[in-house]
Amino acid sequence: MHRFPRWLFVVTWTAGIVLAHAVAPWALALLGDRHGWSASRPAAVNLGGLVLVAVGGGVLAWIGAMIMSGAPSGWQFARFRDPSTWSPQSLFVGGPYQYSRNPMYVAELTMWAGWSLFFGSIAVGAATLLFWTAIAYGQIPREERALVARMDRRYVEYRNRVPRWLGRIRP
Repeated sequence: MHRFPRWLFVVTWTAGIVLAHAVAPWALALLGDRHGWSASRPAAVNLGGLVLVAVGGGVLAWIGAMIMSGAPSGWQFARFRDPSTWSPQSLFVGGPYQYSRNPMYVAELTMWAGWSLFFGSIAVGAATLLFWTAIAYGQIPREERALVARMDRRYVEYRNRVPRWLGRIRP
């Protein structure tokens, strides 16, 4: 087990979000034309993408704050040789997790869609679709199998009540 303090979580969480969900889309946008831009400035419709980026970033900050508020001062994380042995230890059901079983993915995809619109970039849009495909058909099914195995009935009840992406909560 490896221990590290909360401040390190905040630094790594923030750096990871900025690199994966701001720097990467910007770099991809450099590969092609910026549709909707003129004289190196975004059009009004492109600026609307920043609203999506802000909403996605806000949800990720909310989730980070939730994690921090429930975290002990010295977290322990196991290093696994085989990623398929990863097993979740807790189930979040409040905050954004009451509206989506995967609010982090929804927030990340919202940010990518926002960057795609802001930059007017086909490359960022294509990467957003690839990201969604990998999450929807690879990562989420793998995580849900692990949650069912680890938490059994608690997760199945939660899964039956809360939509995968966004939508109406079932009683």
